[in-house]
Amino acid sequence: MLLQSVNSLKTGTYTVTRTATGTLSQGRYTTGASSSLSIDAVVQPYSGGRKMIPLPDGVRAEDTKLIHTATALRTRDSAGEADVITILGELYTVWAVQGPYTLGPSTHYEAYVTRKGSP
Repeated sequence: MLLQSVNSLKTGTYTVTRTATGTLSQGRYTTGASSSLSIDAVVQPYSGGRKMIPLPDGVRAEDTKLIHTATALRTRDSAGEADVITILGELYTVWAVQGPYTLGPSTHYEAYVTRKGSP
């Protein structure tokens, strides 16, 4: 049922770029290999409301969105960098994931993303 809701309400199919942990050699960091996958998702603006989720250090909240998807997205951890999602041509980084939420055979996740700033 949850999966049917995500599929029926989805705002689109989005590209996720997943990057593996890099390596450190002689003091230089080399980014790990990246791969991409497509996900169906419901994307909506995140206004916070009654649900407060603290941003990690160094993350600005200029443009934050909430994503509902059946795909487990990844934040930065020992397995690699945080997933990056392309939404309307802009890159968004996953900084928090809640779930899985399961009802019957369906599972979905809530992911919070912020638009990547330009250095």
